[in-house]
Amino acid sequence: MTIAPPALSPRAAAPAKLSDRELQWHVTSAEAECVRAPIDPDEWFPIASDPAKAAWQASRALALCTGCAVRAECLELALRHWRGVGRHGVWGGTLESERDALRPQWLAGADVRQLLRADPGEPPRMREAAAGGASTAAG
Repeated sequence: MTIAPPALSPRAAAPAKLSDRELQWHVTSAEAECVRAPIDPDEWFPIASDPAKAAWQASRALALCTGCAVRAECLELALRHWRGVGRHGVWGGTLESERDALRPQWLAGADVRQLLRADPGEPPRMREAAAGGASTAAG
């Protein structure tokens, strides 16, 4: 059974303007790096509570997200569903602890594309990813 894509808003539309259905379609489409990724599903769900160790455990998943075309849509979907599925694992190239820190800004109206840009207040792993580098956090 094939699910037909929804009537999508223009790709340039802010993720906040997209419906949940549109966001879900984007993050499960061939545009999403994770859809094509040959990595173990467990790598998307680090078990360490320490952010550096979690980044190390999820390093392959996080590296895929760095260049993903739908990274912002993925993060938007996770933040919308924070009390459920969006809280756990890697979403939009972020760990749970990072999304927890970003969520107040998002709730205040910040666009997820702004949240993904390099910022001196972000953890080093996020700055490296935003600059196009790979995570090298060890735990």
